[in-house]
Amino acid sequence: MNEFTNNPSSTGSLLHWLPELSKQPYWHPDQIKHKPAPEGLKHEQWWPLLKCLRIARWQPVSLPGLGSGKHGLVLTEEMLPVLHAFDMRASGGSQTLTGEARERWQTQRISAMMQEAVASVQLSGRQISREHCMEMLLHARQPLHSWDQVVWNLHRLLKALPEMARTPLTAQVLMESQRKLLERTGMAGPDIGEDQLQAVCQFAESSHTPDGGFLHPLLQAITTGYWMARLLEGSDTGSIFSRYVMQWAAVRKGYGMLAWTAPSLALLEHSEDYLAAPARVETDDGDLTYFIHSVLRAMDKAKTSADRASLAAEEELLEGRHSWNRFGFLNSRQEDLVMRAMNHPEEAFTIESHREAHDLAYATARADLLRMEQIGLMTKRQIGKGFVFEPAPDWKEKLVRLGEDG
Repeated sequence: MNEFTNNPSSTGSLLHWLPELSKQPYWHPDQIKHKPAPEGLKHEQWWPLLKCLRIARWQPVSLPGLGSGKHGLVLTEEMLPVLHAFDMRASGGSQTLTGEARERWQTQRISAMMQEAVASVQLSGRQISREHCMEMLLHARQPLHSWDQVVWNLHRLLKALPEMARTPLTAQVLMESQRKLLERTGMAGPDIGEDQLQAVCQFAESSHTPDGGFLHPLLQAITTGYWMARLLEGSDTGSIFSRYVMQWAAVRKGYGMLAWTAPSLALLEHSEDYLAAPARVETDDGDLTYFIHSVLRAMDKAKTSADRASLAAEEELLEGRHSWNRFGFLNSRQEDLVMRAMNHPEEAFTIESHREAHDLAYATARADLLRMEQIGLMTKRQIGKGFVFEPAPDWKEKLVRLGEDG
């Protein structure tokens, strides 16, 4: 027994610490061991006080299949502004955008999905080259290795997230998505019962916890991801699939903007807390707050990055086109081709790569490139049954003349 529990008269004098302790980072007891206690508070009193504070704000969550199944979380001061910001932007996306602004947004979304696919596989501990995988996705090149194929398959699943917002999570749909993730990889799927999957889906689709309590929808989606990850422990792609399911569950709950962000990229940049979170959860009475904090921070950072990219595109539209396209003879997708040619003179383009980069119909992608050839900015040559488009030898001079002539 320590002084805090053995001396009732000391309890009142210790309570004045609670407001200050509530503002501290959400540390695990193992972290507290290595930190100096607040001045005037004994180290052996620190954790019991924190634990009491958390118990008073505890929200139980039952996750059957994970040990005792008894988990819970604390709605902290750190979570509130982030959740509010997401609620204010719940639907997000391109609903209010039209014309060229929508096209630019769509290009940003596809880029974010590529980054998310690569980062999620890297976050699982796989040694893949980000540059190689981004080039593979951008140019629609066929994967060479099994983990390239996982990146490719995950990108396809992520691209469909806006449509998946209309698809309820069921055990059958999850198993089909898992099959798509492993397609052509030679990897076996995880051995997980349909009943377990169905319990996860019921939790994700419900508006309340199994005991009838209310859980914020975004926290519910993050908890769904944690549950899936734990059930799929030992599977090569378990953590990858769980992050996809978490994003899907969030989109289902109305947070459509998460379909055009890359939270795994943010998690990868600050992975220490995220990778340590599951162990902290299970060694502190199933406290999901550790996991939720790490993911919510990443989601917030990913949202901020997406907002900045969108704002930059809007400012570019307001300020006018590039000087060499002030008369608008190129659309925004063709402008992107010119910019890529400026930054990477050796780069070649195909109808499929242009289609992939902007999520276009084949006919639209083909028309864009043929127009570039027609006005002399690109040359076309046939390779096999397809065509490759490359910057014309004098394309920069022609671009200047086109910009002057209008």
